[in-house]
Amino acid sequence: MDYLIWNEIPTVLGNLAGGLLLVGLPLYLTHVRTSASRKLA
Repeated sequence: MDYLIWNEIPTVLGNLAGGLLLVGLPLYLTHVRTSASRKLA
């Protein structure tokens, strides 16, 4: 149980935060700025 609390949970949270903030957010922001405008039909 100590392994899960002190190793796995912080690792999962760090990977989620790093993946979202350091990879996902920059990709999203650069895609929105460079993509063509969409219009609703």
